Amino acid sequence: MNMYFAAPSAEGLPSPAPPRLRILFVCRALGIGGAERQLVLLARLLANRGYGIAIATFYSGGDLEQDLAGYDVELIRLAKTSRWDIVAPLRKLRRAIEEFEPDIVHGYLPVANLLTLAAHTVRPRPRIVWGIRASDMDMARYDWLSRLAWVCEGRLSGWADLAIANSKAGATRAAARGFRQDRLKTIPNGIDLTRFRPQPEKREAKRRSLGLPVNATLIGHVGRLDPMKDHETFFQAFMKLGERRRNVHAVCIVSGDAKELQALRQGASVFYPSGRITIRIAVSDIENVYPAFDVLCSSSRYGEGFPNVVLEAMACGVPCVVTDVGDAAGIVGEAGEVARPGDPDDLTDALLWVLRRCDHEGEMLARLARQRAEHFSAENLVERTEHALGTLVHA
Repeated sequence: MNMYFAAPSAEGLPSPAPPRLRILFVCRALGIGGAERQLVLLARLLANRGYGIAIATFYSGGDLEQDLAGYDVELIRLAKTSRWDIVAPLRKLRRAIEEFEPDIVHGYLPVANLLTLAAHTVRPRPRIVWGIRASDMDMARYDWLSRLAWVCEGRLSGWADLAIANSKAGATRAAARGFRQDRLKTIPNGIDLTRFRPQPEKREAKRRSLGLPVNATLIGHVGRLDPMKDHETFFQAFMKLGERRRNVHAVCIVSGDAKELQALRQGASVFYPSGRITIRIAVSDIENVYPAFDVLCSSSRYGEGFPNVVLEAMACGVPCVVTDVGDAAGIVGEAGEVARPGDPDDLTDALLWVLRRCDHEGEMLARLARQRAEHFSAENLVERTEHALGTLVHA
């Protein structure tokens, strides 16, 4: 049984007492990404329930800002000019806290979490909540500033009133880093099941728009350019897959700058020079891309908490192959296959197994993927968050 399915339903949680809270979220930017998409979804849902919602971003102009149009969500731009520009944005954040007068200041990811500590200088002080989106990170693969932020987050976690992890693996790792267990709560990601839904009628048109054969077997890979996503192992596995199955193609949907994209394309050509790996820049309407896939592959080597793209693909009726990182295996269950991280041979075998299932029971597998995704509805996300934050403030 999926480890989430045994949890109490959101409907069984007592509702927090009125009045509705004022919540200020803090994040780097609203660019295309799993954490950012979850933040925008949660902000819209809470705003629709009458909460006062604002989002403070270090950098403005992210593609997901447009998803807030028509919702009563205030955007506060801290106008960070560079990575090293800290003092001025921190002052702006403190002023935003004073002016917005939130009951809760809620950070997303390590640097944003740390900057929410500015709330300790404001009276009356709002409650501080940190968002934990990763699990067992390999910080040796990142620069010194990222490593410093990671260490400081663990050591200063006692200054936060509550930490919400989106995965059980993330909560376990946070506790090992120094987070107080009595201030840790796990709330899985949620998904808009009306936006992410099966659309088989779009399969051919989307493949043509991607420049891919309509009748090919298509493996999708969606994720930002980051060492944890382990594109190299995916390329190696796909090369081996091509030796054992005809007419397979892969498409990687990625976010990154032009230099990073070019490096990824060069890397793909080394492993598969025939051009059967297509690289495309990430788009905000990713729900219209998933219908093109036969299978989604998440090849993360470490750090993944709750892989949002896996849930999105399953909601669209796409079976998934995932590596056993974070909570991915528990999310997919019998609607896909699990491989060892960093093992291209095992990943190849997992892809072959799911593709064979698709050949013989494709419609049933698609329905099963959708059914499992339905356990992670947006309504469950907002109700569990509402209960956690209401309990914190009204305790």
